Amino acid sequence: MKTVRKILPLLSLLLMSSISINNNLKQVNAASLPNSIILNDNTEEEIRNYYSSFLNLEENELRGENLLKNLKPILSQNNVFYSYDTVSDIYKITDRNWESSPASELDSTYGNYDVNNNKIINYSYKDNPYIFHYYVDRDYQKDNPIKYKEEGASSVSFDKEHIWAKSHGFGLEGNAVVTGAGTDLHNLVAANPSVNSSAHNNYSYGYVKDNAYNAKEEYLQNNKRGTPLHPHNEDETNVVFEPQDSDKGDIARALCYMVARYNYIGQINYSPSKEEPNLALVDYIIKDGFDCSTSLDAAPYGILSDILSWNKLDKVDQYEIHRNNLIYNNYQYNRNPFIDFPTWIDLIWNEDGTFYNGNNFANPSADELNVGNEYIPPVNDDTFDLNQFIQDNKILIVIIALVIVVIIIIIIIILIKNGDAKIKITKSRKAKLIIKKTPSSKSKTNKNSRSKTSSKTKNKTTKTKTKPIK
Repeated sequence: MKTVRKILPLLSLLLMSSISINNNLKQVNAASLPNSIILNDNTEEEIRNYYSSFLNLEENELRGENLLKNLKPILSQNNVFYSYDTVSDIYKITDRNWESSPASELDSTYGNYDVNNNKIINYSYKDNPYIFHYYVDRDYQKDNPIKYKEEGASSVSFDKEHIWAKSHGFGLEGNAVVTGAGTDLHNLVAANPSVNSSAHNNYSYGYVKDNAYNAKEEYLQNNKRGTPLHPHNEDETNVVFEPQDSDKGDIARALCYMVARYNYIGQINYSPSKEEPNLALVDYIIKDGFDCSTSLDAAPYGILSDILSWNKLDKVDQYEIHRNNLIYNNYQYNRNPFIDFPTWIDLIWNEDGTFYNGNNFANPSADELNVGNEYIPPVNDDTFDLNQFIQDNKILIVIIALVIVVIIIIIIIILIKNGDAKIKITKSRKAKLIIKKTPSSKSKTNKNSRSKTSSKTKNKTTKTKTKPIK
C-alpha cells in the first residue's frame, strides 16, 4: 500500500506534465495583447499556492535533478505566448520604468489608471514610456531614464535580448523567431543594442579575466567580454560574456528558469522542438550553436558554476519581483520560481555544477519567499517643491544670479560717474559704497518757500516810497 502511495503522485505528475506540454503547444500561436493590466504583486498566499502540487511529492522528488523535472509541469501549465514582434509592445509594461513613467500619467488616449484597483484599463500600447535596459548602469538610468523610442529616432532604443541565446537550443524558422521558447518573456528582455551585439552575442556566460570589450560610454563599461577567469576543460582560449553586477543575478535566475521550463528529464519518448526545446546548463563554455530540435540530447549552455555564484552576488530586487508578477498576471501566466525562491537553485546544483544530493528539499509552504510590495505607481504631486526646483534648475538659477550681479555693478558705476555715490576705504581697509542722500521734497518746498518769502520782503522793502517832508 505504501508503494502505491509513493507511485501515485509520480504518475499524476507525469500525466500533468504530458497534458501541460500539449496544452502549451496548442497555445503557441501569438495571442492578442490584453488591454486590462493588473499592477498589484501577488500575495504570499497566492505565490505559495502556485507551487502547492509539491506538497504531494516525496522529499527526494524535490531536490537535485528531480526538482527541475517536477517544476516543469507547474511552469508549463496554461502558458500563453506572443509573437516576436508583439513582445516589443509588451515591454511598455513588463520593462517599464514605473518611477519615470507612472501609470497615473496615462490619459484617455493611451489608457486610464484605475487607482482603486491599481489597474490600467483600456490600454492601447501606443504611449512612449521610459523603460529599463539591461547592461546599462542602474544608477545612470535613475538619473537619465531611457525612452522606449527616443525623440527623432527611426527605431526603438533597445534590442530584444535572449538571455539564453537562441542559437544555443532554439532558433529561427526561416528568418523568424519561433513563438514559444523564443518569445518566453522570462528570457526575453530589453537591452542595450551595443552590449547585446558586441559583448554578449551568443557567448557563454562567465567571469572575464582579460576584457576585450571597451565601451566608449561610461554607463556601459562594467560589462566585459573576453577570456574566462576560471577555465573549464581547457577552454580558456574561448570567449565568455560577463554582465555588470546589477544584472548578474537577474540573468542567472532567468537561465535556471529556462532549464526548469524546457527540459525532458525522466521522459523516455519525447520530441523536442524549437517551440519546446530540451535545455541544460553545464560547467564549461559552449562555443558553437546547437539546434536541439534535431536531437534528443539537451542543448547545453554555460558556465554553470559562475552562473550559480551570480545568484548569490546579485540578490532579487523589487524591479525583478514586479516584472515576474506582471508576466504572471497579465501575459504568460507562469512564474520564474527562482525569483520567488532563489535558494531552490542551491537545491538543484552544487557550487561545482553537479546536481545537489544533500538532505534538504524545496518546501513552498515554509521556504523563504520574495514577495513584492503592494505596487502602486507614484502619482505626480502638483505642489511646488523648492528644493526639487533648485535641483532641476541649477544652471538657470546660476545664470539669473550672474545677470543680477552684472546689473548691480552697472548701476553702481553710473551712480559714481554722476557723483551720486562714491567708494570709501574704511580704517579696516574695507571698501564701502556711500550713496549721497537726495534732499527730500519737503525740504525743497520749505527752502523754496523761504526763498520766495525773502524775495517778496526784499522787493516790498525796495518798493516802499518815502513821503517828502514839508
